[in-house]
Amino acid sequence: MRASIGCCLALVCVLVSVPLSAQICEPGVAPTVPTVRFTLHPDGTATDTLTGLTWKRCAQGQLWDGTTCTEGRAWYMMNSWDDAMRGLQRRPVKYAGHDDWRLPTLDELRTLVDLTCRDPATNVEVFPNTPSWNFWTAEPSDWNEAYAWRIDFASGRENADLKLTSSFHIRLVRGTFRPPVEEPRLEFVEVIPEPQQADGIHDVESEALATLQDPQEALQGFPRSSAGSIDWVRALQAGIVSPRTTVEEGGGPMAELDFTIVMAETREMPYVRFPHKAHTQWLDCSNCHPAIFVPQAGANPINMGAILKGEYCGRCHGRVAFSIYECERCHNVMHRDSPERWW
Repeated sequence: MRASIGCCLALVCVLVSVPLSAQICEPGVAPTVPTVRFTLHPDGTATDTLTGLTWKRCAQGQLWDGTTCTEGRAWYMMNSWDDAMRGLQRRPVKYAGHDDWRLPTLDELRTLVDLTCRDPATNVEVFPNTPSWNFWTAEPSDWNEAYAWRIDFASGRENADLKLTSSFHIRLVRGTFRPPVEEPRLEFVEVIPEPQQADGIHDVESEALATLQDPQEALQGFPRSSAGSIDWVRALQAGIVSPRTTVEEGGGPMAELDFTIVMAETREMPYVRFPHKAHTQWLDCSNCHPAIFVPQAGANPINMGAILKGEYCGRCHGRVAFSIYECERCHNVMHRDSPERWW
C-alpha cells in the first residue's frame, strides 16, 4: 500500500455548510467570558473592556448581517497558517474603517475561551455562530518551527499543529493587548508536545526520527501549483519522487486506471473532476474501495461538510495530499450556472 505525501494549503474559499450543534454550558456556573465585558458595536465588532482589544464578531469568511454571523451564499473560509499570515501581509483586511486587523496571539485568543461551555467554548452572544473547530493564533511553536499554536473552540483545548498541512479558521483582532490580572481559571490544556510526540504519522520509537529534514528544506525546488502548494503529480512525472508500491523493495508496478469521473451535484460551483490516473499512480484501488467509496452510483453522498470532518476525500486531502481548499483543483468543470468568477 502506498500513501501520498502532504503539501501546503491555499488562502481560498470553499463551498460548505456545516451545521452548528447546540452549545452546552455547565448549569449554575458563572461564565468566564461574560457579555457585560464587551462593548458591542453595530458594525459587527466587539471591544473587550478587560483587554482593550477589538474583535471581529464573525470568523473570517462569515458575514455580519447586523444581528448575527451568517454564511451568506454558504461561502466559508479556512486557511493554513502560512497562507493566513502571507495573505494578511499581501492584502490587509479593511473592515469597520480600519486596516490593521491581524491574527491574535495565543494569550489574546485564549481570553475568548469560556471553559464553562463547549461546542463552542466561547460566548455565543458576543461571537454568534462560532464554528466548533480550531482557530489559528499568530504564534509559531517555540519547539518546532514547522508548527503553530491554535485553539479548538469545540472544547477550548490548546495545541500546536503543522503550519503547512493543517487548515483552520481565523478570527481577526486589532489593538494593543492589555493582559488581564491573573486569576484562578479552569485548566483544560493539552500537554505541550515534544518534538518526538506521536502525531499519528511518525513512529516515535524510531531512532531516525530526530534526523528527519525540516519540511521547508526537504521540499525546496519541487514544482508548485498556481496556489503555491507542491504539485505532487508533476513531481512524480518529473521523477523527483519515486514512491514504492510496497513497504518492501521490489514491489510490482502500480495498476494505473486512466479514466475520469465528473460529479455534477455541486449547485452553482463548477463540477468536480475526479481523475483516476492521478490517484492510482499513488494508491492501489483497495485503499479507497469499498471502505471509503462504495463502487456504486449514488451510494456516496459526498459533501464539503463530510469532507471537512475527514470523510470521503478528507481521508487524505488536507492530511497527506493537497489541500481541499484549493477549490479550483477539483471544481474545474465549468457549466451553465457557474459564476463568471468563482474564487
